[in-house]
Amino acid sequence: MLSIASQGYSAVVNVRGAELISLQFRGRHVVVPGDVNQPNSAYRGSVLAPWPNRLADGRYRYDGVDYQVDINEPSRQTALHGLVYEVPWTVVAHSADSCELTCVIDDSDSYPTTLELSIRYSLAINGLTIELTAHNQGSRTAPYGCSIHPYLVAGTDALDEWTLSLGCDQVQHVDGERLLPTRVGHVSGTLFDFCAPRPIGSTEIDNAFRNDGINRMLHLRSTMGTGVEMEWSDDCVWVQLHTADRPGLEHHRAGLAVEPMTCPPDALNSGVDLVHLVPGASHKSVWRIAAY
Repeated sequence: MLSIASQGYSAVVNVRGAELISLQFRGRHVVVPGDVNQPNSAYRGSVLAPWPNRLADGRYRYDGVDYQVDINEPSRQTALHGLVYEVPWTVVAHSADSCELTCVIDDSDSYPTTLELSIRYSLAINGLTIELTAHNQGSRTAPYGCSIHPYLVAGTDALDEWTLSLGCDQVQHVDGERLLPTRVGHVSGTLFDFCAPRPIGSTEIDNAFRNDGINRMLHLRSTMGTGVEMEWSDDCVWVQLHTADRPGLEHHRAGLAVEPMTCPPDALNSGVDLVHLVPGASHKSVWRIAAY
């Protein structure tokens, strides 16, 4: 477990999965905290790579070869959130306000090549910056996508009362049973339209949004005036939102999961916005979370 602090912020990162366990600003939680001693069943703070979100049936075909990944969401028969969310990472640097960890994906049954991942967490006056770099160390092209999985917290009031602003004009609709993509439509006139700030209310969201423009920021404000913002690099053209609907379970609607992604769900099968890393190539994504 790695602790860092700076400018009123403090954060804890778990070596397991390099997951963000907690982020606080002047003593208040900015994300729903996790527990290093418990399994991370809700993927709070997880690193999602080499694909984010759901992979149908845990299968995909790439460059003429079929791959099978373990199903970790049996109720929907999907492989969820990649290969590194619960593996031990190696700490390569740790200072008062930053830390860096690495891990290697090297499993020929589930992935075409050897991929090194490096993640850096750093705190400054503008909040927490997270930088994830993937480097193809192998001899074959790597299909790649990534995201992170914080559950943002605007204040101590209910999520239903928080005001959300997200400048995305398209939403990916999903089927009701497996939450796999069906079509992309405009948000205008639907419950998914948050282009103008408005309360989340009772809306249940577990969908990806897309914006072809340059708006790469989300704002979340409580009725008390506190809030949190998140921005991301231009390669993350998708963002998954999830209102954490878990009736009867801990942390039901306790935070808004915000997952800026380089590709949509099931991209290893659809190929939509998938990154193709040739041998020796690297890809870097950046996210920032700040309180106000």
